[in-house]
Amino acid sequence: MPQSLPLFRNAIVFFFITGILIQANISDPVEAFFETCIQTILNLVFIALLLCLKKSFHLYIITATAFLVSADFIYVLGIPVMLWFTLVGDELVIYLFGLLLLWWLFIITYIIKHTLSYGVLASTMLAFFYIVIVYLGTFAMLVVL
Repeated sequence: MPQSLPLFRNAIVFFFITGILIQANISDPVEAFFETCIQTILNLVFIALLLCLKKSFHLYIITATAFLVSADFIYVLGIPVMLWFTLVGDELVIYLFGLLLLWWLFIITYIIKHTLSYGVLASTMLAFFYIVIVYLGTFAMLVVL
Protein backbone atom coordinates (compact mmCIF):
# COMPACT_ATOMS: atom_id res chain seq x y z
CA MET A 1 0.00 0.00 0.00
CA PRO A 2 1.56 3.34 -0.96
CA GLN A 3 1.88 6.17 1.52
CA SER A 4 -0.60 8.59 0.00
CA LEU A 5 -2.68 11.15 1.86
CA PRO A 6 -5.23 11.46 -0.99
CA LEU A 7 -5.70 7.68 -1.01
CA PHE A 8 -6.05 7.74 2.79
CA ARG A 9 -8.67 10.51 2.62
CA ASN A 10 -10.57 8.71 -0.15
CA ALA A 11 -10.51 5.47 1.86
CA ILE A 12 -11.99 7.31 4.87
CA VAL A 13 -14.72 8.92 2.75
CA PHE A 14 -15.56 5.62 1.06
CA PHE A 15 -15.55 3.82 4.44
CA PHE A 16 -17.91 6.45 5.79
CA ILE A 17 -20.32 6.31 2.83
CA THR A 18 -20.46 2.51 2.64
CA GLY A 19 -20.74 2.30 6.42
CA ILE A 20 -23.75 4.60 6.38
CA LEU A 21 -25.35 2.58 3.57
CA ILE A 22 -24.97 -0.65 5.53
CA GLN A 23 -26.03 0.83 8.87
CA ALA A 24 -29.01 2.65 7.33
CA ASN A 25 -30.24 -0.74 6.15
CA ILE A 26 -30.31 -1.86 9.80
CA SER A 27 -31.35 1.33 11.61
CA ASP A 28 -32.55 4.85 10.92
CA PRO A 29 -30.28 7.23 8.95
CA VAL A 30 -29.41 9.47 11.93
CA GLU A 31 -28.31 6.53 14.03
CA ALA A 32 -26.42 5.15 11.02
CA PHE A 33 -24.55 8.45 10.71
CA PHE A 34 -23.52 8.48 14.38
CA GLU A 35 -22.61 4.81 14.35
CA THR A 36 -20.40 5.27 11.30
CA CYS A 37 -18.75 8.32 12.89
CA ILE A 38 -17.92 6.29 16.00
CA GLN A 39 -16.67 3.35 13.91
CA THR A 40 -14.41 5.63 11.90
CA ILE A 41 -12.92 7.23 15.00
CA LEU A 42 -12.45 3.91 16.80
CA ASN A 43 -10.89 2.46 13.67
CA LEU A 44 -8.32 5.22 13.36
CA VAL A 45 -7.58 5.33 17.11
CA PHE A 46 -7.13 1.55 17.33
CA ILE A 47 -4.62 1.61 14.47
CA ALA A 48 -2.75 4.54 16.07
CA LEU A 49 -2.53 2.73 19.42
CA LEU A 50 -1.45 -0.50 17.77
CA LEU A 51 1.36 1.27 15.94
CA CYS A 52 2.39 3.37 18.96
CA LEU A 53 2.78 0.24 21.10
CA LYS A 54 5.18 -1.18 18.51
CA LYS A 55 6.87 2.23 18.06
CA SER A 56 5.92 2.16 14.38
CA PHE A 57 3.72 5.24 14.13
CA HIS A 58 5.57 6.29 10.97
CA LEU A 59 3.55 3.53 9.25
CA TYR A 60 0.20 5.08 10.25
CA ILE A 61 -0.97 6.35 6.83
CA ILE A 62 -0.01 3.11 5.09
CA THR A 63 -1.54 0.85 7.75
CA ALA A 64 -4.70 2.91 8.23
CA THR A 65 -5.21 3.03 4.48
CA ALA A 66 -4.79 -0.76 4.26
CA PHE A 67 -7.29 -1.32 7.09
CA LEU A 68 -9.81 1.08 5.56
CA VAL A 69 -9.45 -0.25 2.01
CA SER A 70 -9.95 -3.81 3.25
CA ALA A 71 -13.05 -2.71 5.17
CA ASP A 72 -14.26 -0.85 2.07
CA PHE A 73 -13.83 -3.99 -0.01
CA ILE A 74 -15.75 -6.13 2.48
CA TYR A 75 -18.43 -3.42 2.82
CA VAL A 76 -18.92 -3.29 -0.96
CA LEU A 77 -19.39 -7.06 -0.98
CA GLY A 78 -21.55 -6.81 2.14
CA ILE A 79 -24.07 -4.28 0.79
CA PRO A 80 -25.75 -6.74 -1.60
CA VAL A 81 -25.61 -9.42 1.09
CA MET A 82 -27.37 -7.09 3.56
CA LEU A 83 -29.98 -6.16 0.95
CA TRP A 84 -30.53 -9.83 0.15
CA PHE A 85 -30.99 -10.55 3.85
CA THR A 86 -33.43 -7.65 4.21
CA LEU A 87 -35.50 -8.71 1.20
CA VAL A 88 -35.38 -12.49 1.51
CA GLY A 89 -34.14 -13.30 5.02
CA ASP A 90 -32.63 -16.55 3.77
CA GLU A 91 -30.41 -18.57 6.13
CA LEU A 92 -27.77 -18.87 3.40
CA VAL A 93 -27.20 -15.12 3.67
CA ILE A 94 -26.10 -15.47 7.29
CA TYR A 95 -23.47 -18.02 6.26
CA LEU A 96 -22.31 -15.79 3.43
CA PHE A 97 -22.04 -12.83 5.79
CA GLY A 98 -20.06 -15.02 8.22
CA LEU A 99 -17.67 -15.97 5.41
CA LEU A 100 -17.18 -12.30 4.55
CA LEU A 101 -16.34 -11.54 8.19
CA LEU A 102 -13.92 -14.46 8.34
CA TRP A 103 -12.26 -13.33 5.13
CA TRP A 104 -11.95 -9.83 6.55
CA LEU A 105 -10.38 -11.26 9.72
CA PHE A 106 -7.78 -12.98 7.52
CA ILE A 107 -7.09 -9.75 5.61
CA ILE A 108 -6.61 -7.76 8.84
CA THR A 109 -4.42 -10.57 10.21
CA TYR A 110 -2.27 -10.36 7.08
CA ILE A 111 -1.93 -6.58 7.38
CA ILE A 112 -0.95 -6.74 11.05
CA LYS A 113 1.45 -9.63 10.45
CA HIS A 114 3.31 -7.84 7.69
CA THR A 115 3.18 -4.34 9.13
CA LEU A 116 4.24 -5.16 12.67
CA SER A 117 6.12 -8.44 12.09
CA TYR A 118 4.02 -10.40 14.57
CA GLY A 119 3.39 -14.12 14.27
CA VAL A 120 0.18 -15.48 12.78
CA LEU A 121 -1.41 -16.26 16.17
CA ALA A 122 -0.66 -12.82 17.64
CA SER A 123 -1.81 -11.11 14.44
CA THR A 124 -5.04 -13.10 14.39
CA MET A 125 -5.73 -12.25 18.02
CA LEU A 126 -5.09 -8.55 17.35
CA ALA A 127 -7.31 -8.66 14.24
CA PHE A 128 -10.10 -10.27 16.24
CA PHE A 129 -9.58 -7.73 19.02
CA TYR A 130 -9.73 -4.94 16.41
CA ILE A 131 -13.09 -6.15 15.07
CA VAL A 132 -14.50 -6.54 18.58
CA ILE A 133 -13.28 -3.13 19.75
CA VAL A 134 -14.37 -1.21 16.68
CA TYR A 135 -17.74 -2.81 16.01
CA LEU A 136 -18.92 -4.02 19.41
CA GLY A 137 -17.38 -0.89 20.94
CA THR A 138 -19.48 1.21 18.60
CA PHE A 139 -22.61 -0.66 19.64
CA ALA A 140 -21.73 -0.26 23.34
CA MET A 141 -21.08 3.48 22.91
CA LEU A 142 -24.44 3.94 21.18
CA VAL A 143 -26.22 2.13 24.00
CA VAL A 144 -24.48 4.30 26.61
CA LEU A 145 -25.05 7.54 24.71
